[in-house]
Amino acid sequence: MENSTDSIRKKIQESFDFKTTYACPVRLNYGRQAYVEVFTENPLDEYSNKKDITPVYCAYTDEKGVLNSRMEIPEALKNKEVYVYTDAIGIPGLVQTKISTSGLTVDINNTSRVELGGTIIRSCLMILFLK
Repeated sequence: MENSTDSIRKKIQESFDFKTTYACPVRLNYGRQAYVEVFTENPLDEYSNKKDITPVYCAYTDEKGVLNSRMEIPEALKNKEVYVYTDAIGIPGLVQTKISTSGLTVDINNTSRVELGGTIIRSCLMILFLK
């Protein structure tokens, strides 16, 4: 017969896996090739200049702008806001979204997801004046 301490210890071990990291699925669709970085805080200052902070993940999308990968992140980032940044021209530069239980998903071509999913997209418009 198990004593109560052993029983409690067993229940704790079964309910907690002691992991400190999470292999988070990453699914991005930018529509064109881009280098992307994922940050836990807004990487841009009030003047839209990039701050000197380290991303938790960085990768290139393929030639079609798609990335299906995994990133190893702290378990504490599950269900937290993150910022996906790119300096590629012609696509949103900064996407604020949440890491859900199914991972990190950003599809800039799916506007209904952007509107309904709470994702905030910030895009910079560059105007060039040619003489």
